[in-house]
Amino acid sequence: MSIIGAIAFAFASYNLQIITAGHNTKMFSIGYMPLVLAGMHWVYQKKYLAGAGAALVGLSLMISNAMYQIDYYLFIILIGFGIGYFMQALKEGNVKQFFISSAIMVAVGLVAVGPSLDLLMFTKEYTSQTMRGGQSEVTLGKKEKKSDGGLDKDYAFAWSQSIGETFTLFVPNLYGGGGQVDVGTGSNYYEALTSIGASEDQATEMSKNASTYWGPQPFLSGPMYFGIVIMLLMVLGLFVIKNNLKWVIFSIGVFGIMLSWGKHFSALNYFLFDHLPMYNKFRTPNMAMTIPAFMFCLLGIWALNELFSDKITKEKLWDSLKKSLIIVGGIVLFFGIGGRMFLSYKGANDDKLKSQFVQMMGGEQNPQSVTAATKIYNAIVDDRPSIAMKDSLRSLLFLLLAAGILWLYIKNKLEMQKAILALGIVIAIDLISMGMRYLNADNYRSADEYDAQFVPRPVDNQILQDKDPYYRVYDLSTDPYNDAMGAYHHKLVGGYHPAKMETFQDLIDNQLQPGSKLNGEVLNMLNTKYIIFNAQGGKPAAQPNPNACGNAWFVNTVQLVDNADAEILALNAENIGDTAKMANPFRAKETAIVQKKHWKTGTTNFEKDSSRQIALAKYGLNNLTFASSSSKDGFAVFSDIYYPLGWKAFIDGKEANIVKTNYVLRGLAIPAGNHKIEFVFKPETYFKWGKVSLISSILILLVLLGGLGLGIKNGLKQQEA
Repeated sequence: MSIIGAIAFAFASYNLQIITAGHNTKMFSIGYMPLVLAGMHWVYQKKYLAGAGAALVGLSLMISNAMYQIDYYLFIILIGFGIGYFMQALKEGNVKQFFISSAIMVAVGLVAVGPSLDLLMFTKEYTSQTMRGGQSEVTLGKKEKKSDGGLDKDYAFAWSQSIGETFTLFVPNLYGGGGQVDVGTGSNYYEALTSIGASEDQATEMSKNASTYWGPQPFLSGPMYFGIVIMLLMVLGLFVIKNNLKWVIFSIGVFGIMLSWGKHFSALNYFLFDHLPMYNKFRTPNMAMTIPAFMFCLLGIWALNELFSDKITKEKLWDSLKKSLIIVGGIVLFFGIGGRMFLSYKGANDDKLKSQFVQMMGGEQNPQSVTAATKIYNAIVDDRPSIAMKDSLRSLLFLLLAAGILWLYIKNKLEMQKAILALGIVIAIDLISMGMRYLNADNYRSADEYDAQFVPRPVDNQILQDKDPYYRVYDLSTDPYNDAMGAYHHKLVGGYHPAKMETFQDLIDNQLQPGSKLNGEVLNMLNTKYIIFNAQGGKPAAQPNPNACGNAWFVNTVQLVDNADAEILALNAENIGDTAKMANPFRAKETAIVQKKHWKTGTTNFEKDSSRQIALAKYGLNNLTFASSSSKDGFAVFSDIYYPLGWKAFIDGKEANIVKTNYVLRGLAIPAGNHKIEFVFKPETYFKWGKVSLISSILILLVLLGGLGLGIKNGLKQQEA
């Protein structure tokens, strides 16, 4: 039964989907969750050494993965179980034992943090400067002030699962599945494609990857599905398990579901987002479904254990099974088959889907393209109820198979071992076959195919001929802020990071938006030497930017402003491609913008010196060296991001004050003469806590070795006795 539980937990659909998406550390952390909870359970069962050891190993490994959102969800689970154990202790009059076990678990938690303390503290420090934890000084275009420096609510709650999507636990494709669903050659989609001129091969291939999802989330790989048999066993557990801890487990699972609803249950989730410590650093509420995935599986396997323990009469088992089958089967029938009567099968993202079809057919300027696209879209909508019904019939099949096996056992027509084996096979087939929709042979690539994605494009090779060690590229041939592949070849202005620095995100929002405001002078100050764009025929081409400012430059004037809004507005200049000139535009090579609170130097005007120069002498990740020469005192701007926590500047070995300049860059006041300028990154936090992490790791290893030795010693004593 433990093996069955492990299979059910591992092959829940979400786990397969995140592997496909490359969220490996998330999957590792999910995998360690049962080990931590098992250890906690043993501790509260007075198996202190084994429990503390298991919890310590699992928790240490989880924290080291740095997938803190999953850690947070595990913490919610552990708190829930702690409440459950406390209620049991009150009932049994064993409160003292509860506090002893709780003290051990607190100690386990503190020690488990130790090996990752340097990473945790460094991450905490960095988070304070990012869009996840920073508090932007810019108020322009902000709907509301972020809570305690967390994420914007719109961004954080984008992937909120609708309340109706919860029932994909019973009917996986109730909301269309995902963005790559095989609707088959008998679908309306296939017929629509062939009717507008697509070949059978083309229509077949497109039908394998139809975008049928119609829920409110921006896009989805697939639904949350834990297995219909697990859902049956979970409900059965509420009837047959006598221990009241079942209600704690069930409640934790339901709470996880409510968290996944995000903005669709704003009364709860906005409150938690604003008040729960660190919770506003996380996004993607649907990830909270990992909580019920664990809890419902645990409850289901516990029910299975009770069912085969002979503690319950066969009459009671049969009555409970009938009730459970009616509840779960009724939900499947109501939504999967009856859904046609009350579900629209149209979603908030359908306009975007229709627009994609229009572009695929030739564009809005062609009426025939619009007609064809509308036909394809309508076909997709017509297919959505059908794929929901197919999955409801699939769920009913596995539901009846499982119920049939249990009925045969209850009626003494099937031995216990065979019944358990048969149930395990049904659960495995249900979940693995479902999981193969999202992780299958199509998701694997040969080594050659994998390596091919890193082969530079002709445009990349063209740019790479420039041997300058440090310049930036802005790639408009892809989504500049959601595609990181170009970073394999170039230092990008964009790229992708889920926790960008807050200041740089502000710069993107206000000055670097393709199609609306793409400020050429801001690209210049970021040393954007090349811009990649799609030329005729859709082939990427490189446009050299002769106005790129380089790695560093002296300015003539420093313009002081009152606040961040004024600072970022002072960067306004003509957009790329504009022919009309702007009045009083920002010119990066002439003027630097600095907030008054950052300016400690008296003068803001610097005498021009035709012979002055400053150039990069050495480039390294943690060390940048420049050489400067000027007959006059000056102020230099460096095309590197201002980050106050760890970067220090030295002029001829003497530390100098780094000035936040042009909202995101660094500036230095440089005296006349020839100087060596160094920027060194040496964050004290990382090195300070690194020693603590090393000591903690050694301590944990000693505890584990001591526990192992003690176990062997006790075993030998028992053999001698």
